Amino acid sequence: MVHSIDLKAYNSICKDLKNPGKLQNTDPRLKGLKDKVTEETSPLGAKFRLKDEVLFGRRVSTDMWKAMLPSCLEQKVIENTHISLGHLGCTNA
Repeated sequence: MVHSIDLKAYNSICKDLKNPGKLQNTDPRLKGLKDKVTEETSPLGAKFRLKDEVLFGRRVSTDMWKAMLPSCLEQKVIENTHISLGHLGCTNA
């Protein structure tokens, strides 16, 4: 059974993600990719693309594009997901 998700735990992340393009620019790896990928076709266009200054990535075998998460948010997302979902399969007695 999956526990209910507490969306309040995501408030701080939602505030951080109001301008994802700027946050991506603070991550050296993502900034480097953004500098190589343009809004038009690029050699990396099969895996990465820019839309409204936000870098998206995908596996070449899929059509699902996902916004690239800056490193400054990785730990916060992991912790909030853990708090929100808890341990699957565990129940409180």
